[in-house]
Amino acid sequence: MLHPFEMHLKSIATHPTDPCSKTSRPTSARAVRDGFDLFILRNSDLELAVAPALGAKVVSLKNLHSGREWLRHLASGLKLFPNQPGDNFSLSPLVGWDECLPTIAPCTWRGRRFPDHGEAWNQVWNLDLAAWERGLLKTSVRLPVSAFRFTRTLELSGSSFAIEPANGAPDSLAAAASQRKRCGLVPPHSQKTWRIQIRVEPGTDRPASR
Repeated sequence: MLHPFEMHLKSIATHPTDPCSKTSRPTSARAVRDGFDLFILRNSDLELAVAPALGAKVVSLKNLHSGREWLRHLASGLKLFPNQPGDNFSLSPLVGWDECLPTIAPCTWRGRRFPDHGEAWNQVWNLDLAAWERGLLKTSVRLPVSAFRFTRTLELSGSSFAIEPANGAPDSLAAAASQRKRCGLVPPHSQKTWRIQIRVEPGTDRPASR
C-alpha cells in the first residue's frame, strides 16, 4: 500500500550540510491531501508532515524503520478540512497535533473573548519556504484576539525531532497575563524562545524526550 502522501509527492534534492561530511539535511518534499498542501521533511529515520493552511497542524510523524505513525489518525481514515474562527474544536478533523494558544477552554478575559482551544488551530499560518528547503519547517501566525505573534520551528536530526517555539505579545497583554492567569491564559515565556527535543529509538520504537 502506498503511503498516503506518495501519490502527489514532489521531492527536492537532499543537500549535504558539509561537502566533507556524509551527514545530510532532511529531504524536503511537498504533497497534496484533500486539496491542502503538506510540507514534508524526511530523513532515514523519521518523516514529518505539516499543513500550514490548517493551523500548521502536524499531520504525521512517522518512524520509517517500524512504519509506526506517532500521531492520532481516525480509524475511518485521514480527512482534512478547514474550520472557521469560533468553531468548536470537536468539529475539526481531530487528527495529528494542533497548537492550543493562548487558551484551551473558551472564556472571556478583560473584554477579550477567547475561543475553544485557542486561536491558532484554525488560522492560516505563514510558511518560510527558504527555511523549508534548508530542512526546517518554520511557520508563524499572528493571533487576532490576543495579538500574540507566534513562530514554531520543527527540525529532524537522525532519530530526533526538535520543536522550537518563539512567542511575543503586546506589552499590555504580556504584563496583564503575567499577573493573572485567568481562563488558563498562557503568558509569554520569560525566555521567548525555547527548545524541546524528542528522540525515537529506531530499534525499539520508543519515544524519549530531553
